[in-house]
Amino acid sequence: MVRMAFTGGLQGVRISSSQRRTRKWVLGAAWALFLAACGSTLMNQRVETKAKGWTLVLKKIKDGPDDYATGNGHFVPPSGKRFLSFAVTLRNDEGTARLFNYSRCDLDVGPDRALPVLVDKDMVINVLADEEETLKPREELPRVLIFSYPNDRLPTRLACGELLINLHWDKS
Repeated sequence: MVRMAFTGGLQGVRISSSQRRTRKWVLGAAWALFLAACGSTLMNQRVETKAKGWTLVLKKIKDGPDDYATGNGHFVPPSGKRFLSFAVTLRNDEGTARLFNYSRCDLDVGPDRALPVLVDKDMVINVLADEEETLKPREELPRVLIFSYPNDRLPTRLACGELLINLHWDKS
């Protein structure tokens, strides 16, 4: 992870540490909002799958932006890769609270798998979710699974454990 650093400012003006923290947060949030608007939509339709007491709804797939900023840093994919973002909703269909681990989600990369490098809470600003979350009975969580994926290809499926969504791309 690369940390963001804010430099510059007005000469001779004293700024308290709380004002600096607030300024960093506001600038980070503004940067996150700017970047959230970038990227091209690859798919924008609802696809739902169910398995073992879970429902996964894929709502949108975006290619990029290739920068994910938070209030205290930002992430970029390695050379030769880009970020693919999958906006999903996860629902616990069971009558008891259950743990879900996002590291069970993956995309195919030929014979290999790509795990999410980031899980976002799908809010107005970028906020990272925990790798594991407990969902109450019937609770739904919107999330964005962000994968670092090779530039020259697209995945054919998204899987989260037994939850499987096949992806079909227009060849035109």
